[in-house]
Amino acid sequence: MSETDILTLIDAEIAELQQARALIAATGKKRPGRPKSVAIPTAKPKKKKRKLTPEGRARLVAAVKKRWAAQKKAAAKPAKKAPAKKATAKTEKPVEPGTTQQKSE
Repeated sequence: MSETDILTLIDAEIAELQQARALIAATGKKRPGRPKSVAIPTAKPKKKKRKLTPEGRARLVAAVKKRWAAQKKAAAKPAKKAPAKKATAKTEKPVEPGTTQQKSE
């Protein structure tokens, strides 16, 4: 075999391998699941910390004090009592000494 024959055989084999690779690559694109480019998490930008202005803080303090005062005022009021139910006393006959009392149905 000469060099040219060997090179043609190698080129033929390379062509077959490239065809096989193209077939495998074409079927391998449709894999289940998320694509790898999406799976990599990206760093989220941090939110700026919100600051409370002195005026806003004063409004909150005033609101809380007002709420506490209302609660204290409500606790100081005496609770109204519900009207008492009238007691229904059954009139029973006095039991004479030496006798036993029987229940009447």
